[in-house]
Amino acid sequence: PTLQSLCLKVLAPSLPKYLEAFGESTLHHYLSLLPGPALTALSVYVSKSIGMSDALVGLLNQTHATRLSIFAPTIDDETDGPWRALTKEGIDTLVPSWGQGHDALVRESWEDSESDREQWQWKGCRRLERLELGNLPHLSVESLEKLLDKCSGMTHLGLSGSCAYESGPEVFWRLPDWLPRLQLLDISGNPWVTENLLRNLFDDYNLRCPQALRIKAVGCLSLTSQVALELEYGDQFLTR
Repeated sequence: PTLQSLCLKVLAPSLPKYLEAFGESTLHHYLSLLPGPALTALSVYVSKSIGMSDALVGLLNQTHATRLSIFAPTIDDETDGPWRALTKEGIDTLVPSWGQGHDALVRESWEDSESDREQWQWKGCRRLERLELGNLPHLSVESLEKLLDKCSGMTHLGLSGSCAYESGPEVFWRLPDWLPRLQLLDISGNPWVTENLLRNLFDDYNLRCPQALRIKAVGCLSLTSQVALELEYGDQFLTR
């Protein structure tokens, strides 16, 4: 491990305390100085240690982030207050948009203000290539559409333990439209995943998208042993 990775690992579980001490705008600015790979590592360490919340996702939605891991806490702990809640509002902060960002300053007079161009900036993660969303069974089609439709260049998507029987099949149906360049989809731990859904998704990508889609499906209880073998050894699928 590098010194940077060790520092990020120590920082991750303490981010809520830093957020409370410095405030969102200041801490967001400091984290914006981290390179993309460091933001990726920090998101992984946060997800594994304390789990993401709306507030913590807001800190990591840097415009230069290309890979993020966003996993909600697996166990609710009311003593930790709002740091434990990851909702639609938190996922929506990742959506690229143009507006007043965290660093926009409030001036007392127009004479003291910078130009409008300098005060307005990109927000959200407009360069996302790989995104892992986990432990989000209430993740809606609307939230995913809002995000993925503006990140159409994404090549890797994780939805382990996410979506539900009502939303999951529709997400599968819409994925080729949202992410035509998708190369790897992780839908592990989802009981709503069935053989028919997988085959239809694979057929859609075969017809409409140039590259082969690989699927990782571990712990999907609705899949038969035959499908599990195909997932493990087929060229178009990937499991571990």
